[in-house]
Amino acid sequence: SILRAHVSLPAALRSFSGLRISREHSGIQPSDAPTAKILSSRPADKANAYLIQRINESGKKQNWEAARKAFEKCTNPGVVPHGALMAAAARCKRYDEGMEVYQAVQMHDMQVNAAVHSALFSLHALR
Repeated sequence: SILRAHVSLPAALRSFSGLRISREHSGIQPSDAPTAKILSSRPADKANAYLIQRINESGKKQNWEAARKAFEKCTNPGVVPHGALMAAAARCKRYDEGMEVYQAVQMHDMQVNAAVHSALFSLHALR
């Protein structure tokens, strides 16, 4: 079998020691703390923190148009707003739109983070 009972999840995660991603670096915020700040290394992402929060909330409400409009208001959006929009697309079951956002991330050579990868997996699960 692929799954082995003697290997625990933490042990498996320790094998990926090069992947040290924290919640602050990924742009992910707890769903029960809407006032939490989104931290990023890009000043533009910090300036767009309120809009990123609106994108996340719109996605949770499955309101794609509201998420897209909030994204359009972002100034110089980096990977964090793009990841939030991809996650919103997945929650709204908008595969094509989410993949267009991912293509924009690739086209602009943005360094993807855990949130973008997670959203990408969620989008592919729609297919």
